[in-house]
Amino acid sequence: MKAELTENILNQIPDSVRFNQDDAAALVAHQSFLLSLEDELVKGFYDHLYAHETTRKIFTDDEREAREKTLRDWYQRTLSGPFDTHYWEWQTLVGLVHIKRNVNNAMVAGMWGWLQTFLGQHVLEKLPSEEALKVIKAVHALQAVVMALISESYQRNMFTAVDKAAGLNEALLYRLVSIEIDEMLAQAR
Repeated sequence: MKAELTENILNQIPDSVRFNQDDAAALVAHQSFLLSLEDELVKGFYDHLYAHETTRKIFTDDEREAREKTLRDWYQRTLSGPFDTHYWEWQTLVGLVHIKRNVNNAMVAGMWGWLQTFLGQHVLEKLPSEEALKVIKAVHALQAVVMALISESYQRNMFTAVDKAAGLNEALLYRLVSIEIDEMLAQAR
């Protein structure tokens, strides 16, 4: 199921904007520099999550070290490659983990924005312009694919869970949602 879901989501992203071999090469080529940012990146990432009231509620006081290790593992694996089926399936699984932890897509998108800004500022300061732009493009393409995998798997897995728990299959659920959205749009106009 995970492989099928991952492939289905990836196939919805136009090839022209999907993370590609050039993007992977840009990250790997600057792996040492990007890894030198790891401590600051991880600390900043979780400082923001723990400082914000809404995201702070997701974490317990004693788990920061474990969550930081998870981000470190992802960052190191991402900068090492390869970007194979296993990597993309892992990103799809993150959507399921987020459901369990009550991490919603707005939180994920916001923190991706923070990560892109953090990395963008550092590469623009330290790398030659042409190389910096390659890394920035790679990070943006990676974000687009990972965010698509996480958010779409979040939604699909939520529908599957509702189906299993309440017997509302995805087609029926989509139909019910569509009817309600038509009403909401009519009221908004």
